[in-house]
Amino acid sequence: MGIEILENVEPDQEIISACTQLKEAGYLIVLDDFVFEPKFWPLIKLADIIKVDFLSTDVHERGNIIQRLGSGKLKFLAEKVETRDDFEQALQMGYSYFQGYYFYKPVVISDKAIPLFN
Repeated sequence: MGIEILENVEPDQEIISACTQLKEAGYLIVLDDFVFEPKFWPLIKLADIIKVDFLSTDVHERGNIIQRLGSGKLKFLAEKVETRDDFEQALQMGYSYFQGYYFYKPVVISDKAIPLFN
């Protein structure tokens, strides 16, 4: 199980302490919509997965994140992968996990009744 830390969370001592306790309890720490800033080093050191939004970052930034941080146990997730080119680029850069419409487009169901699932 993982805890996702949103991009607008400030890495103050309270947050770092809470993340440390969660990590010690066995949770994965996931940094969402990551854009590197030095203030995030304490969270990066705790993180297991860093999610990079492929719609809001350019090719250069996507690669720089992995080059700067891509050593050891840290894994990278390419999110909002929209095209085959995005997917292939993410693979070549070293991303391990992928999310986006390229993999499965939502299906809109028009019906008045909601089906029950057992």
